Amino acid sequence: MKQGRRHYETRSRKYSADSSSSPYSSASVSPADSPRDLTVKHPLENEWTLWYYNYDPTNAWEENLKEIISFNTVEDFWSIYNHIQLPSELSDKCDYCLFKRGIKPMWEDISNCNGGRWLYGLPINRRKAPEAGLDAHWLEVMMSLIGEAFDGFGDLINGAVVSVRGKSDKISIWLKSTYDEDDGIRCVGTILRGRLGLKRDEGLGFEEHRDNQRRVNSLAIRPKYQV
Repeated sequence: MKQGRRHYETRSRKYSADSSSSPYSSASVSPADSPRDLTVKHPLENEWTLWYYNYDPTNAWEENLKEIISFNTVEDFWSIYNHIQLPSELSDKCDYCLFKRGIKPMWEDISNCNGGRWLYGLPINRRKAPEAGLDAHWLEVMMSLIGEAFDGFGDLINGAVVSVRGKSDKISIWLKSTYDEDDGIRCVGTILRGRLGLKRDEGLGFEEHRDNQRRVNSLAIRPKYQV
C-alpha cells in the first residue's frame, strides 16, 4: 500500500474552490482517473464509500451528509485521495467518513446502533504538523481499514471518521457490536494505538454509541475501554 502512495504522490490535488457542498470538483476526478501504465488494479477485500459532512444549522443533520464516491481497488483509493482536500484543509465542523459500502456513518444505521467507537482527540496545534498530524493520522487509519490490518477482527469494523473541530480534532473507528466482543474491541484499539504511534499520555478510549445518544449535555463520556 505504501508503495502505491509513492507511485501517486506526484499527482496534483484538484478540488473545488467552493468546499461548502463538496470537498472536490466532481468534474475533476473519476475512479478511472489513474496513470496509463496501470493496466491491472488490485482489489480490496471490501468495497468502501467516502462521505462528507458539512455543518449547516439550517438543515437537518442527515441533509448535511453527502455520499461522495465508492471504490474497491487500491488504485481507485489513491486516485480519489489525491483529488480531495486534506482534513486539515476542511472548514470547522466538517467530517470525512470512510465506511464499508451500504453502511451510513450515523448511529441510527442498523449496522452501527449496537456498536461503538475508538476515539482519539488531536490538539488543533498539531492539525497541520507534517508528522503525526491530522492528515498523517487520517491516512494511516484509512490504510489500516482498507488494508484489513486488524488481525482477523476486520468484520467488527464498519468505518472511520475524521472530524475537524475548533478545540480538538477527532479521529474514530466505528465497530458494529459491543456484545461479547471484548477481545476484538481491545485488539482493534491496541492495533490502532500502534499504527498511530500514540505516546503513553495520549488517550484512546472506546465509547458505546448508545451512551452518546443518551448524552444530554457536553460532558465527556467515560470510556468503556482504554488502551
